[in-house]
Amino acid sequence: AFELPDDREQVVTLSSLLNEGPVVVVFYYGYHCNHCVGQLFGLNEDLPRFNEMGTRVVAISADAPELTAKRFAEYGRFDFPVLADKDN
Repeated sequence: AFELPDDREQVVTLSSLLNEGPVVVVFYYGYHCNHCVGQLFGLNEDLPRFNEMGTRVVAISADAPELTAKRFAEYGRFDFPVLADKDN
């Protein structure tokens, strides 16, 4: 289980996501990893397929919410929650 903030400092819990159906949890190194971010963009493109199956997607890294918000402002946001786990 987890309770982690997103880029807007809104807390997201695994239990709240599971209330809506299955959940795919993606762990990535953070925005300093270009390959990881590229994979997130690919995942975002495939999101309609997950939605068709009633599956939620969430990504987690150790990046601070402020950094994620800054990157979203630069490159655009994803259509799934990106959460901060500063303690890994």
